[in-house]
Amino acid sequence: MPVALAKKMADLSLKMPIAFGTGRIMEHLQGHIEQILRFSKDPETTKKNWYIIGENGGAGHWYNPDSKSYEEFYRVDWDSSLIDRQKLKALISKEAKQLIESISINQTQFLIRPYREGVPIGQVAKNTAKIKEIADTIMRSYKGHNEFEVLDSSIAVHINPKTANKDLGVRMYAKLLSAKLGIQSGESARDIMVIGDQAGPGRNDYEFLKGDIGTPFTVGDLDHVAEWPLPVFDGDNVIKGPEGTLYLIEKAKFGLR
Repeated sequence: MPVALAKKMADLSLKMPIAFGTGRIMEHLQGHIEQILRFSKDPETTKKNWYIIGENGGAGHWYNPDSKSYEEFYRVDWDSSLIDRQKLKALISKEAKQLIESISINQTQFLIRPYREGVPIGQVAKNTAKIKEIADTIMRSYKGHNEFEVLDSSIAVHINPKTANKDLGVRMYAKLLSAKLGIQSGESARDIMVIGDQAGPGRNDYEFLKGDIGTPFTVGDLDHVAEWPLPVFDGDNVIKGPEGTLYLIEKAKFGLR
């Protein structure tokens, strides 16, 4: 995360709750959290205001100041009676072994990473797309495949239960804000600003950027026909990436507590 964005998020987290949605598991997020805490004037408040939606929406975590640790506020489990992940791993490893660096079986998510070391980022994205095609084909051989989805994040392929996505993460975050802090986020949680960069169908952020929940903005993929997500404009120019995120949160008017 760029320093300017980390500083802004650290400052904002002293004033309001913020959720961070990612495909990573909680154990792998400590470095990102520590980066923001380094810039916070009150790390304990920052921790309390940061909510983590991990495994692509498979689980939500909040910081408990009493135990001084992150605890789950929801979790979606993988139904092993429909698809055995060890067998799935063996099948995908066999069909895409020349492309795959690793396969991780997490509590909710099945994660496939392509080789990245020494590989141009554009080729990594192409290899990830090839792995997704192979995974899609293998998944369709299972009777229960309709209960799962295969997503492409350009640097990994994520296989999750369909009920475990970032869209669910926003819904559960809104529910927690209401129950825990008394903060109401409006109909379809429109008062929650949602920012992502992979908005296309089959992409990693599609579900929570398509407009069913929150007010979604894209700092990446842009569909010029769909109503959602909204692009980030600076005058006539569309801003993408971390610069777009920073610009958006600097210009937004939040109902701060």
